[in-house]
Amino acid sequence: MQPSITDLLVESATLMVVGMSFVYLFLALLIGAIKLIALINEQFPEELATNKSNKGNPIVKSSVSNDGAVLAAITAAVHQYRNKQ
Repeated sequence: MQPSITDLLVESATLMVVGMSFVYLFLALLIGAIKLIALINEQFPEELATNKSNKGNPIVKSSVSNDGAVLAAITAAVHQYRNKQ
């Protein structure tokens, strides 16, 4: 016996409602987690800043020391592009 069109429509509407409910629930949890992290960051900003310092990380040190060279290269490229026009 084949299912009727009304049975199929009811089943598809149920699946749609359940699926959208899970999506909205996930997004609500995600927004709540982001707001919680922002609240914690506002309450303890100095503790997070000291934990994020990368004094012992050589990769971060090398990228910080190369910022001047990168800035000079970008400035030269922009200057060259503007002079071509």
